[in-house]
Amino acid sequence: TASTGSTATIKISNLRSFARGAAIISRSVLHKVSQLRKITLLYHTVSAGKPYQSSKEKPTLKQNQHRALGQNTILLTSLTRNSDEILAFYETSSATATNFVVTGIFVNSKMATQFLNRIGQLGLGVAVIGGVVNSALYNVDGGHRAVIFDRFSGVKQEVSGEGTHFFVPWVQRPIIFDIRSQPRNVPVVTGSKDLQNVNITLRILFRPVPDQLPKIYTILGQDYDERVLPSITTEVLKAVVAQFDAGELITQREMVSQKVSDDLTERASQFGVILDDISITHLTFGKEFTQAVEMKQVAQQEAEKARFLVEKAEQMKQAAIITAEGDAEAAKMLARSLKESGDGLIELRRIEAAEDIAYQMSRSRGVNYLPAGQQTLLSLPQ
Repeated sequence: TASTGSTATIKISNLRSFARGAAIISRSVLHKVSQLRKITLLYHTVSAGKPYQSSKEKPTLKQNQHRALGQNTILLTSLTRNSDEILAFYETSSATATNFVVTGIFVNSKMATQFLNRIGQLGLGVAVIGGVVNSALYNVDGGHRAVIFDRFSGVKQEVSGEGTHFFVPWVQRPIIFDIRSQPRNVPVVTGSKDLQNVNITLRILFRPVPDQLPKIYTILGQDYDERVLPSITTEVLKAVVAQFDAGELITQREMVSQKVSDDLTERASQFGVILDDISITHLTFGKEFTQAVEMKQVAQQEAEKARFLVEKAEQMKQAAIITAEGDAEAAKMLARSLKESGDGLIELRRIEAAEDIAYQMSRSRGVNYLPAGQQTLLSLPQ
């Protein structure tokens, strides 16, 4: 079926080209016929074999350019090269002839004139027919469909596919529809369940159902998208958004989008419109709600900070308690050791401390050592 339609399209295209060419050829033929009529009148006054003589002006056609071929025949070799010379030859001649030869071809003047007149009439007829045929054709491009409006019967129910088609001029008129997916943005202002203003923008990819184009054109017209999509989108969004709080519209955005898509697709199908894709591209709330959300976020951050400080203090308290408990346990153990060993433990701790002090002082460069029993570095005279 596709190949048959393509062949028909090619044939119709060839017919249109032929009609245009025929119109051009017919005009050219009529012009040539007019010239040949002049030439036909010309050869009737040319005498066979009579040399060219002019009493008015200098001859312009040389004798070697024509010669007698018989009683009633003459050859004009310059006929198609210089018509002015032929006319000059005509004006100075008075004899008659019935036939002439142009570049070796014998032609009867009366028959040639009749034949060319018929060709001219035929070309004119073909041109007229071609013009009528051309005005009765229309093309449907790829991705489009056509509906025919008839002045007497109205919109026809047949839908024309891609290709070239016939219609009756001045009686019928083709209306072309684009059936490819087209994008459209629809902004809507509505309210949420908790009475917050919501600004939503939907991006919709839509196209008409090809079989319902006559109904769409009859009820809605060619601008069906302007009449249908804004109204049904507002209707569906108001119904869906009212079921959710403002916060839920953000946290459950995927669920909201799916519900809007399902309801809107079902609603559009009632008007013969297919929705290929629906998505929420913009979602904002009122100024008051936005400020409240910001303040809530600030309060939450401050609460988190206070909670962290409380937890830090609690940890420090627990650390102090654990440290105190450790010190108390150490004191108990020390008291128990003193009770059991007497002054020996204290003396041991004193010796350990003295060793530590001596080690630290030995590593210091600013420390001088005195001999045992001497109070100063130098002996002072008595």
